[in-house]
Amino acid sequence: MYGTPPRVALESTHYPSDEGILKVLASNGLIDAVIVPDLPMGKVNMDSVVAAHMITSHMGIPAYATISLGHRSPQASLSKILSACLLGLDGVLLVAGDVRVCSPRLSVYDAIRYASDLPNAELQGYEHLSSVKGTLKSCNGFLVGAVVDLRCPRSLRTIDRKISKGARFLVTQLMAHPKRHLDIIRQVSSRIYLMIGVPYIGQGSPRSLENIMGEPVPDPGDLSTELEGVLEELGGGNAGVGFYVSAVGARAREMEGLAGFLEGLKRASA
Repeated sequence: MYGTPPRVALESTHYPSDEGILKVLASNGLIDAVIVPDLPMGKVNMDSVVAAHMITSHMGIPAYATISLGHRSPQASLSKILSACLLGLDGVLLVAGDVRVCSPRLSVYDAIRYASDLPNAELQGYEHLSSVKGTLKSCNGFLVGAVVDLRCPRSLRTIDRKISKGARFLVTQLMAHPKRHLDIIRQVSSRIYLMIGVPYIGQGSPRSLENIMGEPVPDPGDLSTELEGVLEELGGGNAGVGFYVSAVGARAREMEGLAGFLEGLKRASA
């Protein structure tokens, strides 16, 4: 049995210091889930699987762990995916990461297949699961996601294979102007649930994200209006589209502005 991908998910890069704001946002119905990045910006941080488990067990908020495959050996990546399942996470988001860091490494396709096969311990080639077979039987399974860059033809060509391996949703790169990619969003979301990466920068926050994205990031109000327009063009809340919100900078995580932005997204996607 599998769940449904979230309509609005918030990235949490600062757990447990984000715990207070996550509780308030979730209790007010402004987020459906939290997605914890893995080694954000290459910096030391709490393990994504552990943080996601704490968010779920301490606050009851659905949580997904990002797992970066390029930073680990195949065995280490498989262990993280298995841990996410055994701990009862709602899902995993599998990304290639920096492929120069570790060799050999697990491919995204093999990782998706392995994760989507769990908790089935009977499959040939998964003999290592025999030691946790009893525990796996009590798992309901979880949603497996992958990433896609809508601006990159090579990335777009990977979608069908990711779907065939068991991906249930895709997350785009952060998009400052999603309406410019409306046709591609429409095409992809007709094949698989698509979460649009949304950069949220609070008033007065550093604009360093613009250097990473290579384009100016609009103010939250303008971006919210554009996203509402995208959903309207796609047919409203049944469009097979959700949002992955990355709040950049300390001021972006201030309650009032972020809550208002998320409320607009929830209203538009209802």
